[in-house]
Amino acid sequence: MSHLYDPAYAAANLVTGQRLLVVCCLFYLAWWAVAFRPGRRHGRNLPAIVILLAGAIGAGAAGLCMSFVSVLDAPGERIVPGRTILSLGVGLFLVLLAVTVLALGRRFTCELFLIVGWTALEYAAVDVLRSAGRMTHTGAVTMDVALALAFVVSVVMYALYYRLRGRHGYVAGMVPLVSEGVSMLLLLAVTA
Repeated sequence: MSHLYDPAYAAANLVTGQRLLVVCCLFYLAWWAVAFRPGRRHGRNLPAIVILLAGAIGAGAAGLCMSFVSVLDAPGERIVPGRTILSLGVGLFLVLLAVTVLALGRRFTCELFLIVGWTALEYAAVDVLRSAGRMTHTGAVTMDVALALAFVVSVVMYALYYRLRGRHGYVAGMVPLVSEGVSMLLLLAVTA
């Protein structure tokens, strides 16, 4: 039997992926703090900006791959299969894209895709960890609520971002990274 089809291995792989996604959030948050700081002169801190962005991309790609493979192929009885959750995420993304662009007049940026994709991946991760016995029912419910709150906060900040100026926009851009990073740290804390 392949390790991939061993529930314990898939869950451990998923936890490692989640840790890497937390590291990605930290690099992304640091990149945002340096690159978009109000009053920053363009061209300054370019080496730091490149290093921080490379760290975010590297940790994010590795964490995403480990988490995604575990979510799609993890064995065990699932409440909602990972493929179904991810498909629902695609539908939700298209609805939010229409609402934010057409109804709210917000130009599209990749952050909306990242917010919805992250949320779908995290809900699927909770289901995998619960089915593998690595998360209690209470832990899963706690995570469901935390993920919903992080999602709502992130979408609201995404919708408001271009309406805010200066320091307010700068801080609003950080809020989703913080809420999602805290959610993943909570997931790691409630995982047995």
